[in-house]
Amino acid sequence: MLRLFRKKGYNTVSFSSFEPKQPYQLILRHDIDFLGINLSILTDMEMKIGFQSINHFLMTSEVYNINSLAVKSLINRLRKKGHHLGLHIDPTLFSPYSSKQELQNEFKNLINIANIYLGPLDSYSFHRPAIIGPNKDLFPENFSFQVPKCAYSDEFTKSMIYRSDSRREWQDGCICQEIKDLDGRSLQLLIHANWWDIEEINREQNLKTYVNTHLRLIKSYLAYNLSFLPESKISLKDFFIG
Repeated sequence: MLRLFRKKGYNTVSFSSFEPKQPYQLILRHDIDFLGINLSILTDMEMKIGFQSINHFLMTSEVYNINSLAVKSLINRLRKKGHHLGLHIDPTLFSPYSSKQELQNEFKNLINIANIYLGPLDSYSFHRPAIIGPNKDLFPENFSFQVPKCAYSDEFTKSMIYRSDSRREWQDGCICQEIKDLDGRSLQLLIHANWWDIEEINREQNLKTYVNTHLRLIKSYLAYNLSFLPESKISLKDFFIG
């Protein structure tokens, strides 16, 4: 699919470098809901065809630790290869705050912390917007201080083509069928790396593989710290980078 975009003359841009009204711009975004080897494989493939993506990490994930050595190694690897980093935000984090000032203070803290762990942020996106809905108070125009670009701002959704593979389902049909009729129109393409694999397997099998590998990783961690458990052969680095 990405090779088709390249063949049609598209070039990838980040949210911060996007130029309105210019044709043949592709914003290639990955929201990292859960993390495995798939992201490393996909971004390597992108680099080989001359594309750079924007990778949005959760700071509050329940299934990966942004501060672990393995994830930090992956982040450094992405930057060295020319990919961009951003923040994936769970809007429910801000629901307890009743005042606008409290919300803004908490958001500013989150951005500052993300800049420490991820480096300069290109942009941010919302986690599960189709279910939770994006919090309008979290859009850039509502802040009294400068924030990165928001992937759900009108200029990146309504003023250009926007396509997503949410839950491995293309809401407007497979983008592969659309490419030939785009006529150079710029677009934002959201791909969740965790839903795709080199092998032809369905999303349920893909998810099962992820869960089983994650369980092996937990057992490996326990075995490393508890001498009475049998040694496991998988490491965090294997899980995230390979």
